[in-house]
Amino acid sequence: GAMDIILYLTVPMLAEAKENMETRECLMSMDMLLCAEPELLTKLDPEAEEWVSEIEEDAFFHEMIKRIARARQNVYLVADTEETLNAYEEYMQGIHENTVLSGTYLWNDDTGSPEDLINEINDSSPNIVISALSFERFKQLVSANRLNLNADLWIARPDGGPGYDAPKGLAWLAQKLIYKKILNND
Repeated sequence: GAMDIILYLTVPMLAEAKENMETRECLMSMDMLLCAEPELLTKLDPEAEEWVSEIEEDAFFHEMIKRIARARQNVYLVADTEETLNAYEEYMQGIHENTVLSGTYLWNDDTGSPEDLINEINDSSPNIVISALSFERFKQLVSANRLNLNADLWIARPDGGPGYDAPKGLAWLAQKLIYKKILNND
């Protein structure tokens, strides 16, 4: 069967989906969408305030890594910076020390290609792929190659590094104003 995909959804993705049919189709093809930003959750459902802490604590990801480790499934990491690869490896080991890493792949403008990445993933046959790629790069890869990938589950976190890092001070205010404009612009 086809690989399942869980995508962490951000406000910029939704803004792009408003204007771009390809992005809309990509989002609709995901098996599960998770809010990556508390502002998005509370804007979509004002009564969802109680779940904000789950986003901030990265509860879903923590629970998923624990289950993966207990089931002795292996994980393949994909990111567009060396720092992000290292951060995810440390983050997962911090969640559960028995997390099995079957490989990593650095994919940016200077390294690798979609074909090389697909071959690397298929050679290692991981149960789960976790990616921290830009949304554009993720769309490019998965839209065209979903059926060619030999993995059971892909968890896409295009929001950068692991965990939720809330903006502070002026950055928080700027984000709130920008997101309000994007989400209220019908």
